[in-house]
Amino acid sequence: KRQTIDCHTVSTYRDGGAINRLSLDGLVSHASSSEASSDDSIAAYNDMIRQCMRSGDIQKGETLLLNMERCGLTPTVISFNLVLNSYAAKGDMSRAAALLDNMLERNVQPNDVTYATLCKV
Repeated sequence: KRQTIDCHTVSTYRDGGAINRLSLDGLVSHASSSEASSDDSIAAYNDMIRQCMRSGDIQKGETLLLNMERCGLTPTVISFNLVLNSYAAKGDMSRAAALLDNMLERNVQPNDVTYATLCKV
């Protein structure tokens, strides 16, 4: 059964591959509260993307990355670099280039890590 990734529920791999279902409703509402900034939610998304990359589920990580905006969050250069690094490790230049284009379209500026990662492809 294919799982849908959206702003309400995210499946991610943690602790050696065990799947946990995380509700993002609280995460998004927490980010919009006076107690926290959207940086907290972006950091949480980056953590989930990182876990997907570690488990080898690049597609799920990229889906999380691209769905951040639907939840009112702006992916950072770190968010993009996490996925780019996985494509570089696989030697998938076409996917890495497409993701870089996507990054630039969203006005996210590449940094030294981005360029070093692309040199590995």
